[in-house]
Order: sequence, then C-alpha cells, then structure tokens
Amino acid sequence: DEARGRHRQSGRRANPKLETELWHRYDFGEGGFGLAFSQEFPITDRLRLEKEVTRIEIDAAEAEVRDVARRLIGNAKAEAVKVLAAQQQRALLDKQESVANELATFVAGVAAKAEGSMLDASQAALDAAQLQLALQRLQTEEVSAIHALKPLLGWPANRALLVAGNIAELKPPSSSTIAVPQLRPDFQAAKLAAKAAARELDLEKSKRWEDFEAGVFLDAERTEDAPDGLENEAALGVRLTIPLPWWNKNEGAIDEKRAKHRRLEKEALAMAQAIENEAATALAMMRQHDQLITLTTQQLLPQARKHVADLETAYKQGQGNLPSVLRARHQQLELEASYLDALRDYHLARIRYETAIGTQS
Repeated sequence: DEARGRHRQSGRRANPKLETELWHRYDFGEGGFGLAFSQEFPITDRLRLEKEVTRIEIDAAEAEVRDVARRLIGNAKAEAVKVLAAQQQRALLDKQESVANELATFVAGVAAKAEGSMLDASQAALDAAQLQLALQRLQTEEVSAIHALKPLLGWPANRALLVAGNIAELKPPSSSTIAVPQLRPDFQAAKLAAKAAARELDLEKSKRWEDFEAGVFLDAERTEDAPDGLENEAALGVRLTIPLPWWNKNEGAIDEKRAKHRRLEKEALAMAQAIENEAATALAMMRQHDQLITLTTQQLLPQARKHVADLETAYKQGQGNLPSVLRARHQQLELEASYLDALRDYHLARIRYETAIGTQS
C-alpha cells in the first residue's frame, strides 16, 4: 500500500503559480496592478522515470510480501513437525513404559516368591521410572514447539492449540534439482530493487536539467504624465525561464545512484549463490537421513526387536539374566528413538529445501 501510494503521487507536474501585485503612491494618485500565471515543465523525461521507478517498487513490495509468507509457512511447518515428532516419541515411550512395568511386575513377583533377586526387581523398577523422566522431557519439547507455532498461525497465546496426526513417511521432493533462484520472491525483490536503482540512476541524470518555467502576465498602471495628467497603461506578455546547468550538474547524486545500482546487483548475485547453497545443503541432509532411516528400519530395528523378545522369553524361563534384558531393551529404545529423530530431521530438511527453492507442497 505504501508503494502504491508513492506510485500514485509520482510523475506529477508541479502546481501552477498565480502571482499578483498591487502598488500605489502615498497620495493614491499613481498605482499599478500585476497578474501573472506560470507553469513549470520538465525539459527531460523526469516524470516518466519517476513513475517507472515507483511502479517497479510496487512489484518489489509485492515480492517482499510473498517472501514473508514463504518464510512463515516454512517456519510453521517446521514447528508442526517438531510437535508431531515429540508426540510420536511420547507414544513410543508409553509403549516402552508399559513393557517395562510389565517386566518390573514380573520380576517383583518372582523375587517375592524367593525365586529371584530383589536387586533385579529394584533395577527393573528404576528402569521403568527413568522412562517417566524421558516422557516429561518430551512433553516439555512439545509444549515449547506448540508455543512457537502459535504466533506463526496468528493464534492467541492463551488459547489452546491441538496438533494431531503423525509424521509422514519419507516424501521425496518432486524435483531434486538445485534451486532456481528466480522462483524465490526475495531474489525477485532483490532483482527488482537493482532494476529500480538503474532507473533511479537515469532519473538523477535527468535532473541535471531543472524544469523550465513558462507563463503569461498582465500589468496595468496609472501614471502621471505632466502636463497631461494621469494616464492608464496596460501590458500583456509571455515569460520563459530556463535554468542553466552551470554550477550544479547533480554529479554527486548520480555517483551515489550508480554505486547503489552496482551494490544491489552484487547483492542479488550473492543471494542467488546463497539460495543454491541452501537448497543443496538441505537436499544433501535429506539423502543422509534417508540412508539412516533405511538402515534402521530394514536391518537394525528388526534385529533388535527379535533379540529383545528372545532375551525376555529366556529370562522368564530362567535361562537368562535381567541386565542383558534391560541392556537389549535400552538399545532397542535408542534405535526406535533414532528412527523417529531421523524421520523428523528428514522432514525438517525437506521443509528447508522446499522453502529454499520457493515451492511448498
């Protein structure tokens, strides 16, 4: 709206001038009256350049608005992923806590019958209690992410916000090419700013010649012409004022706009390189997390689950020891948590990639 207001105001001629004068002698015998009308006109195409500069500024402002939306969407998606990741981690720990409590109850029952060690029962109970602490930590992370998400959605701080669902499985981007900077609205705004600076340079060059002024005037006088007495005289004429660029040729302002144009062009080039690097980094992180997820889900987790099941069965049959069971369960929990962390980080990298290339699914 500010840019549109500047555009509407730009490129207008100066208002015309109306001048009057009235004079008389002390005895009101002789006097005169003058009336003049004048208008300034640009010698160069300054007004057209002013209009063009502000039109480009409107396009740049619209690109800036789109860039704010791009960043808001990316940040909101990232916080939503963090919330869902914390919820899935809590669901995993709830399941692990249920298994741990079941094992602690079994060990306590065996110890009560004097068929097992009370130390094993205490260790099993401690292992279940530690999961409660981990659950509290994840709940804190979820609350923190929700409060970070609220302002991104324009949600009141004192109003509850429920985020439900699960993190999606691997979702490769529709294109794995490096970013095309032209798709990014902030790059578009940078290029438009450089374009506007080029027009501003032309505008400052046009200001070397100031506007000329043309007008008409009417003078009427009553004067005493001895010995004939008072006479009335009137004159109608045309006035033209042309400023000459002798002392002020606007060199300093021209040098300033030329330097500004070069700076903005280099900033746009640097931004293009940064966009390409940002997208390439996010894409590389997606591939790394993809490999980690594949390794965890296809090899490590199946082996860990089978190993834990075998150890628990052997322990309940009196053929194993509790520390081995707890250690194996802890390793399985770490693998499952690592999988969820990798899935979360994959989607965070995907969001960064889509935000970097200027497309958001």
